[in-house]
Amino acid sequence: SRGRPDGLKKSLVSLNNNTASTKLKVYVYLDSNDSELETYKNILDEFVNIVDLTIGPPIGVPRSFNLLASKVNEKYIMMFNDDLIINTFSWDTIFMEKVDNIFDEIFVAFFNDHININRHAAFPIISKKWFDSVGYSSNKLIFQHNDTWIFSLGVMLNRVIFFEDLHLQHNHGYVKREYLDKTFKLNRNKIKIFFDH
Repeated sequence: SRGRPDGLKKSLVSLNNNTASTKLKVYVYLDSNDSELETYKNILDEFVNIVDLTIGPPIGVPRSFNLLASKVNEKYIMMFNDDLIINTFSWDTIFMEKVDNIFDEIFVAFFNDHININRHAAFPIISKKWFDSVGYSSNKLIFQHNDTWIFSLGVMLNRVIFFEDLHLQHNHGYVKREYLDKTFKLNRNKIKIFFDH
């Protein structure tokens, strides 16, 4: 998350209110040079029971996601941005009932964000086993191709699971004007620190 403390708060509230399990953990990466850092810290104090916070230099979304995913002890990992709200109560129960019987834990799952529908895993879920086996989620890619890489592997393996009835509200910059901000533009420009490959 960068420059969007209110966006992150909305995301965390939606997760906190709609998750049935008490085992939810949210790993957050904040840039050390973010002008909103103190606001973030105040907000995250409200979610100390579910948030694991890392503050570091700006390294871009793919690298920060890989770093956070390497810290995960939980069984499944979902890419979740600060412009995302989950709108289905007990989404995690529905998800677990479907995937927990996949013997090798190798799959790419995704929910209905009402933009990509079933055509693209904009917020992919993989297992910790997947991440540990490969060593990264999407290595040396710019932001826009992070999820595409994971989805492509799932398609090649024929291991894709789409949850049509699990709903996300994706406040994409091209859909919600208030999210067409500096962070949105930064992640889509080929700025050196964000243009990994």
